[in-house]
Amino acid sequence: MYRVLKKQKSGFDSRSHRAQDLPNETGSPVKPSRTLLLVVLLCFGFFFNVVVPIGFSTAIMRKVFTRSSEDVWKHLEEHQYNELGELRSFEFHQPLSETLDNFALETLMGARIRYEKTSEPYTPEEPGLNLFGLTVISSKQPPPVRPRTLLQDWAPVIPGQCWEYEGSKGHLSAELSHSIIISHVSTGYITKNITRDETTSTAPRTFSVFGKQNIEDPDFCLGTFQYLPSGSPLQLFEIADHHRIVVKYLSLQIQGNWNKIQYTCIYSFRVHGKLELHDL
Repeated sequence: MYRVLKKQKSGFDSRSHRAQDLPNETGSPVKPSRTLLLVVLLCFGFFFNVVVPIGFSTAIMRKVFTRSSEDVWKHLEEHQYNELGELRSFEFHQPLSETLDNFALETLMGARIRYEKTSEPYTPEEPGLNLFGLTVISSKQPPPVRPRTLLQDWAPVIPGQCWEYEGSKGHLSAELSHSIIISHVSTGYITKNITRDETTSTAPRTFSVFGKQNIEDPDFCLGTFQYLPSGSPLQLFEIADHHRIVVKYLSLQIQGNWNKIQYTCIYSFRVHGKLELHDL
């Protein structure tokens, strides 16, 4: 009897031992302690490879493990609030002219060019090939860009997609979409590195803005300004408070450019302000 019981006991011990050392899929015995360690390591790997890159700093991680849950959530809320504040401050880096309504916009507002009060586009003359007084080969030039391109406000600005007029002095007249109390005007050019001759000599220099409410009224000078090629491509000019009148018709008188005799080029012209009360 003793031998039978001893044999059965030894059989149970061997089976239990074999059960503990059952091999896994890789062939190594499964150890409960190692499995738990592996799970912990995977959790830490997920935490630091997924959560941390989202924007939580090491300091926040340290507080997660050293503070109570209430303190952690409070700190995370403060972190989120600071990030939202940074996003809002980023919006203010946008140029002011991009945030103002443009009442000299043709596509949406309905402004239009008054061609009878606007300088003619510049058309360069390139001689063709003449033989015995007859033109054998004539130069083919693309049609000149009409001044209405200023009211279409291309974005992004394309080099060459500008209004060119002959000489350094010129004028542009437009009817705005609404009668407004004018506050600013914007004039745009392109940067020197993307111009055809890598200069800004054709950019407008000094110009004056005139406005009136009715077409039969005399023009009223709203101010004289200077465009600086060293500044941003689109520059905003503020109308003085005592010149902020109601206007419907606007004229741009350009007194000169930055040292180009043949022609002057303008890429953008915007008019900003507030609607007159009866237009609301």
